[in-house]
Amino acid sequence: MTTLPQTVRHEQGPARGRHRGTNGHANGHDSANGTSLPALPSMPVLSTPVTMPASAGGSGSGGLTGNDVARVLRENLIWIVLAGILSGVAGFGLNQWLLKEHVSYKAQGQLLAPPEVPFDITGRGESVRPVARENLEVLLQTQVAGLKNPELLMEVLEDNSEVRNSSWLRKEAGMDEASTINSQIAVEKMLENFNASPLKGSRLINVSFEADNAQDATNILRVITNTRMREVEELSSRDLDLEIRELGRLIGQRQERLDDIDRQIRAVRTDGGGADDMAATRTVVQGELGQLIRARGEAEASAAEFRQALESAQDAISRGNDPPMVNAQVAQDPKLLRLEAQIDNIRQLLAINEQKLGEGHTFIEALREQLDALTNLRADTEADARARARDGLIAQLQTQLELFEEQAEQANVEIERFDSRLKQLERDAAELSLLTQDRMAKSAELEANRTRLSLLERQSFVRPQQQLQWYVQPVPPTSPDFPRLPLTVAFCMLLGVGSVVGLAFLREVLDTTVKSPRDVVRGGDMTVLGTIPDESDDPEATSDGNPLSLAIAHSPHSMTAEQYRMVRSRLAHVAPLETTRSILVTSPQPGDGKTTVACNLAAGLALNGRSVLLIDANFRRSALHEVFGLDNEVGFSTALVDPDRFDECVATVENVPNLHVLPAGPKPDKSAATELIEGNGFLDVIDHAYEQYDVVVFDSGPILFTSETGALAPQVDGVISVVRARSSTRGLLGRLRDSLASLNVEHLGVVLNAVRSRAGGYYTRNIKTFYDYQNVPARR
Repeated sequence: MTTLPQTVRHEQGPARGRHRGTNGHANGHDSANGTSLPALPSMPVLSTPVTMPASAGGSGSGGLTGNDVARVLRENLIWIVLAGILSGVAGFGLNQWLLKEHVSYKAQGQLLAPPEVPFDITGRGESVRPVARENLEVLLQTQVAGLKNPELLMEVLEDNSEVRNSSWLRKEAGMDEASTINSQIAVEKMLENFNASPLKGSRLINVSFEADNAQDATNILRVITNTRMREVEELSSRDLDLEIRELGRLIGQRQERLDDIDRQIRAVRTDGGGADDMAATRTVVQGELGQLIRARGEAEASAAEFRQALESAQDAISRGNDPPMVNAQVAQDPKLLRLEAQIDNIRQLLAINEQKLGEGHTFIEALREQLDALTNLRADTEADARARARDGLIAQLQTQLELFEEQAEQANVEIERFDSRLKQLERDAAELSLLTQDRMAKSAELEANRTRLSLLERQSFVRPQQQLQWYVQPVPPTSPDFPRLPLTVAFCMLLGVGSVVGLAFLREVLDTTVKSPRDVVRGGDMTVLGTIPDESDDPEATSDGNPLSLAIAHSPHSMTAEQYRMVRSRLAHVAPLETTRSILVTSPQPGDGKTTVACNLAAGLALNGRSVLLIDANFRRSALHEVFGLDNEVGFSTALVDPDRFDECVATVENVPNLHVLPAGPKPDKSAATELIEGNGFLDVIDHAYEQYDVVVFDSGPILFTSETGALAPQVDGVISVVRARSSTRGLLGRLRDSLASLNVEHLGVVLNAVRSRAGGYYTRNIKTFYDYQNVPARR
């Protein structure tokens, strides 16, 4: 029988004093004596909580990691091994059945192609030398095509009764012994089972034939190949004379072409002055062409100068400004010079006589009339001389301009003639180069043809070399080519194991339940405070009839207790308990084990030296009074209605020091429960709790299903979510995360509860390693 812990009512407490924290309730220090609360003893954190972003949509599943793949394989290892064994046995049975119904033997051999071709394969009469690497593939493919020629196989059927009457051919053609072979069907079957392929990089050809009888496969392969070898030998002998005649005709054509090229070369050299003089002639022409280009440039420059001078002179004359050359010519006109001299003499005579005779003298008047007449004559003479000078200047400039333009035009004509000559010389040089190269190629081709003709003429006196010969003779195979036991068994095992593995991973992909901390991080983007093993995997936690709800106190050496201590240590690092005075323990759905986690968490904090009050805030399914053996006549609901009765409602757990319990009390109406939580009575109750206890832990209902839990969560310092492994889904975690975010609460993390320790499970090796390590004797 399970012994419940002894409990008594807690009736005393210090004077009340309210200290509101950041969440609107008491927080921080003891108001009675003003001293700080005792610090939580530090404990090493065994592993650091990890968070990672959730995938789009809130419940993202993410991809399978290497750890997930290894876990799935470990979980299904027995099924994988069993599938491998069964599929191996099935493969052995399948192989035995195939040996009876579909056995196939492959006879194989190798043919060797000769180092040279005794007759023209291409039909173009080309020179045939020892087979070059680039021609080897063509040669081998030609021989392979001949071996797989349906006409060759038809000849084999008609000429060889051994092949025609073989048991394999009659079976494949569907004929009994009295039936006649259908040649078309027989040839098709032989083509399906006969294979010939060149061996890359060599002159060898692999040949093979498959049949259900080893001796038939060998005989048919040998007959087909020998028939082809005889055919090739006959073809070689028959075509040798034809090739010699064709090669002689080809040599004559090549010689005629060579003579024609020689005539063209001589004609080009004659036009160009000889092969040696063509370069010198091109140099001379290039030099003369350069001189003409320079002369044309000079003529064009002079013409431009005279054109500019003519235009300037015409423009000046049109404006009435004579050019200096006109003025100079007018100044040197003889008539003007004589008139200037006469006018000067009359002026001198007039000046002398005016002093002697005075004004008004008839001689003086006569002199003046003569001076006016000479002056007028001089003006007319100057006008005539200036007109003649203008016309002469314009005529002279036009004459010079026409002269230089004519010189430039003549230079252009000569330049075109020399440029045409130079281009012709270049064409002749290019044509000569091409003709020379063509002559060299045709000469080499002609020489090769003559060499080949000489070889064929010598070969005509001896037996033509055989085209094909055996390199490896076929022998009857001792083991079937199909089926092969290792391949059949391996294929069946691969199929069986692959099917099991595929189903395992399909189940893993379709299974959205939370099984490990990584699933919590993927599904909810939340911190994992710890993982608690399933009760059935850790019997030490409930040994001697101790309840699982207080495993940390009654079974301190169990793996479960150790995991609760890890949760306590991680919680201290996530949210220091000096400032986080109230903690709400909830879950996304009923049955996740939040009451068990809340009891062990409260007991763990109490065992660590803190005064802890555990409150049952789940009015719909209250359980703490059953866990601790309390009556439920008064409790949390009573204190919410009448905060003065708070001390009366609290009970002390004797077997767990520092732990006090406030049961749920009488069950209020569903709507009344939420109103009680949101009323002022809750603030009075929490103030009482802060004055007397270091930490207050609330055990509540599932937050996604109860409104009072949603009302309580924003009024505490932090919320811990309990998720049951293989019960909650990643989508449910996403809803939990979104619900907590909408309430704007401080989510401290997730406790993954009831993690199963099965093959490949999260705790498979951890539990065993924990107890092995714990039971090792201490070293002295």
